[in-house]
Amino acid sequence: MLDEKDIIKGCKKSESSSQQVLYNLYKQKMYGVCLRYISDKDEAKDVLQDGFVKVFQNFAQYKGDGSLEGWIRRVIVNTALTYLRKKKKIVFEPLTTDEQLSDSNSQEQSTALSEIDFTEEELLATINLLPDDFKIVFNLFCLENYSHKEISELIKINENTSRSRLNRARHLLQNYLLKMIAVREQQTGKSQNILL
Repeated sequence: MLDEKDIIKGCKKSESSSQQVLYNLYKQKMYGVCLRYISDKDEAKDVLQDGFVKVFQNFAQYKGDGSLEGWIRRVIVNTALTYLRKKKKIVFEPLTTDEQLSDSNSQEQSTALSEIDFTEEELLATINLLPDDFKIVFNLFCLENYSHKEISELIKINENTSRSRLNRARHLLQNYLLKMIAVREQQTGKSQNILL
């Protein structure tokens, strides 16, 4: 099997065998990235394919600074955001007064939730319940490690809007997870000792 340096050389020369190896190495991880932004599996697969086409078309831009996986991930994320802008017409409206957070017991809930095991599928499904504008900011900040400044530049919103969307997304996720726990307790008859 080719090592990463050979794969990179081959991809820079547009060798289909190297491109296939690269695709096979990263397709599952990058499909997971797509699913975090686009909940429809068929649409996520389309975005994955479009993303890899862009990866191969722009491979000369990869200079070796940072990890190859990180560079591919950025291309895939940008492809997903472009898709959402075109197809879903995501709009980042300011939050209404009613939507502003009351974080009084947010820290307690967060601590309690961190002590409970959730599967990856449960967490992904919960994230996908978020409104698209909240989900995008949450994913970019928490999962892709973008700063609020980078998010504001990437999706053309102001940094404060990014912060408020992140806070609201966290609050909504906590509520969704608490509801999931309540359903579990009803099904099993066992309390999970949640601090409320």
